[in-house]
Amino acid sequence: MSMLHVLIIEDSESDSDLVIRRLKKAGYTIYHERIETAEEMKAALDMLVWDIIVADYKLPQFNAPAALLLLQKSGLDIPFIVVSGTIGEETAVEVMKAGAHDYLMKDKLTRLAPAVKRELAEALVRRERQQAEEKLRESEERYRCLVEVSPDAVAVHANGRIVYINPAGVNLFRGLNESQLIDKPILDIVHPDYKELVRQRVIGAMEHGKPQPMTEEKFLCIDGTDVDVEVVSVPIAFKGMAAIQVIARDITERKRAVEALRKSEERYRTLTEASLDIIFIVSRDDLVEYVNTSAAELFHRKPEELIGKTRASLFPQDVFNQQQRSLQIVFDTGMHRYIESKMAHKDQETWLGTWLVPLRDGAGRITAVMGVSRDITNRKWLEEDKQKLLNKLQDALSQVKTLNGLLPICSMCKKIRDDKGYWQQVESYIQKHTDATFTHGVCPDCFPKLYPDFDSAQSKETKEH
Repeated sequence: MSMLHVLIIEDSESDSDLVIRRLKKAGYTIYHERIETAEEMKAALDMLVWDIIVADYKLPQFNAPAALLLLQKSGLDIPFIVVSGTIGEETAVEVMKAGAHDYLMKDKLTRLAPAVKRELAEALVRRERQQAEEKLRESEERYRCLVEVSPDAVAVHANGRIVYINPAGVNLFRGLNESQLIDKPILDIVHPDYKELVRQRVIGAMEHGKPQPMTEEKFLCIDGTDVDVEVVSVPIAFKGMAAIQVIARDITERKRAVEALRKSEERYRTLTEASLDIIFIVSRDDLVEYVNTSAAELFHRKPEELIGKTRASLFPQDVFNQQQRSLQIVFDTGMHRYIESKMAHKDQETWLGTWLVPLRDGAGRITAVMGVSRDITNRKWLEEDKQKLLNKLQDALSQVKTLNGLLPICSMCKKIRDDKGYWQQVESYIQKHTDATFTHGVCPDCFPKLYPDFDSAQSKETKEH
């Protein structure tokens, strides 16, 4: 046996030794303290956890009833056995009513060891029960706190009526308070479209005694609006009744967000599929995550035949390398990037102008790049034609010779003096210093001077007619 800690309240050392001998004879290993006053008992209770207390009924300065009261005030559960050689049966009954666990006459201490054994066993049972009750109280308190502060609605219904609802549940039904919800039929708060589903769920929970799978339902508010909820039902015992605990999470905003996202994606898909631009998404792993119809036409395939393919399997090595450099810059910097590239399409070269845009996940990490490409072949051709024309003009201008500076010219014969001092005819000077070539003729003002006879004959003929 383990060590037995015995606190003995006794003024007689011999009587105390008798108690110890009886217990040792029964096989116990004893550690004991003998005390005689209330102060000594308080100190002993603070010093050690005692297994049992054996108290003489009456001492000069202390007695068993006072010691029993002191023990009860301490809140400790220690088996308390009263021994005496003088008191009668009525006093013994009063002591037992006061809380003592057993009573023995000193001339019958042979019964002490069995009494101790019995009281220790009962004390163990009491402590285990107290521990279980304490754990249950703690568990219930944690559960109560958890339910009260839970953001999810928690309600319990029994016999078809609500018997409990937490604050979040009250908030779920806008316009109603807790007193209006308690004892309300559970089906009164369920949307008509879901009443049969709830009935079947209740039947399933009660018949099988197991939690029911999560379902999506609608609850009705007093203002006529409905609330989308996810519901889990668990059969429980509530205040002695068979009941069902319902945990409901408001998913109205989530449903709206999902619907808005669906519509947004539908609009986005319609826009991209109707676009003449080439639209694609490439993941960080270099896989094609999305292509629109215009992009797929470049490869004479359908979009679903390209999604999941690697970019390396779709492009020649030189084109792949050029694309890879541009994509990597976007992944590394997170900046938009515009590039112009040339590729073969329908047996001819096609120029594409492409905007590359980083796509991020919820944590802000770049997971893919979206590209929007437009056919700029015509623009490139115009640019090339323009450049060719400019080159031709520049070549033509480079062939032109120019005259500048002061040219001495005779006011009479109109000869020009060159830089060597020689006088030359105007046409000779210009032909020498430019690429111009002269043809000779007679202007209308000079013709009469050179051919006066011709002019007179023509005038006479005109007058005759």
